[in-house]
Amino acid sequence: MERTALLRAAILRILDANNSRWGLSPNAVAIMLAAEGFAGTPESEAREHLDWLLDHRWVLVANSPLDPTGRHYRITAEGRHQI
Repeated sequence: MERTALLRAAILRILDANNSRWGLSPNAVAIMLAAEGFAGTPESEAREHLDWLLDHRWVLVANSPLDPTGRHYRITAEGRHQI
């Protein structure tokens, strides 16, 4: 698989492991990508991939009431089928 597909799969795994009611921010996803073998991934790149996953309906925006201006993402059932 190419790097882009592997990175997007890693993001889906990270979001799938998140048991919180609210999603994860792009910054949190970028930090957690290090454990998946993508150390040093900038937040901007994580955000690009999250937006691609959002366009394909594999993730959705689930903003926290504690941070209504920040975007947080959660995996969808469709996204779980891609893992």
